[in-house]
Amino acid sequence: MAKHLSVRQAVRLALFTSAVPAVLMSPAVLAQEQDASNSLDEVVVTGSRIVSPNLQSISPITAIGAEELNIAGKSRIEDVLNQLPQAFAAQGSSISNASDGTATVDLRGLGARRTLVLVNGRRMMPGDPSGGSAADLNQIPLSLVKRVDVLTGGASSVYGADAVAGVVNFVMDTEFEGVRIDSNYSFYNHKNDNERTQAINEAKGNPLPDGEVNVGYGKDFSIAVGIGGAEGRGHATFYAGYREVDPVLQAQYDFSACTLNLAAGGTNFTCGGSGTSAGGQFLVIDPRAPDPNDPNSTGGQIVSARTLNPNGTVRNFTAADQYNFGPVNYFQRPDQRYTAGAFTNFKLSEKAEVYGELMFMTIVPLLRSRPRARSSAR
Repeated sequence: MAKHLSVRQAVRLALFTSAVPAVLMSPAVLAQEQDASNSLDEVVVTGSRIVSPNLQSISPITAIGAEELNIAGKSRIEDVLNQLPQAFAAQGSSISNASDGTATVDLRGLGARRTLVLVNGRRMMPGDPSGGSAADLNQIPLSLVKRVDVLTGGASSVYGADAVAGVVNFVMDTEFEGVRIDSNYSFYNHKNDNERTQAINEAKGNPLPDGEVNVGYGKDFSIAVGIGGAEGRGHATFYAGYREVDPVLQAQYDFSACTLNLAAGGTNFTCGGSGTSAGGQFLVIDPRAPDPNDPNSTGGQIVSARTLNPNGTVRNFTAADQYNFGPVNYFQRPDQRYTAGAFTNFKLSEKAEVYGELMFMTIVPLLRSRPRARSSAR
């Protein structure tokens, strides 16, 4: 019994001696912890799961959000895409000659037919009724565009031969709820104060444009209505829009009212144009004289050019007979556009969902008497 008591006393003595330094040290430890907490001014947390399309794609992706589209102040989506360095100018309102009335996007200069256009990840229908495969961006409702993803690398292995140049995917805001009304009004202002081009026009006898012009008036209205229901399982978005654009002729600007050609010697400009004039142009060729521009030629040099007078006589063709095609060409084509459509979806279960998309667009070119209509439904 005495042995057990001695062991118990020894254990108590050891516990007491080990607790004394801890009690004596505890105030200092608490002071150090308080000082450390007071010196902590800022905590920086770095996120490693931020979604980035370029981290999941083998080709570069350019994403344009709705905020960037609003800042651009453009009423036509093709004008925004043409500002990207990877896009080349394609069909649009600024194309005069060889225009087919559509609005297309051309990535990497390989042609609009080699650029695949998607809406919510699904292929967009062609816009040229004559058989062209390029999609018409006039069908895109700009007010509902949530994001535009531009894949500039070749994606034919994933999307097919139509995506050799790249892919443009328009992500629409199909979850929008409420009513949204957008309107735009714009015009172009220019001061015709170029003395050099005005002198060239006066020498040719062309009428001078006004000193200051406001041209190309454009009006754009759109409305979108989003309705949600069925406890969040279904949603429907409807939209409609109208656009009217006035023309901008080259005759309204002093620097384009005359088609400029280099004069003899290549130092000054003159008002020229095309050799295809109203009276026609006939070239007189000497079959015996070699062509100075072709060292392998044995004959066929042009010695003179002739044209017809109004009375039918023949005279020499001069620079004054050239056709000035500049004034009748467009910087901006006039048109009227009507758009309407709907995006609907309903979630049947966790693994099944039905959707419907309808996009209608008709353009009435003011230079034509018959409108052309296009629509696509899925």
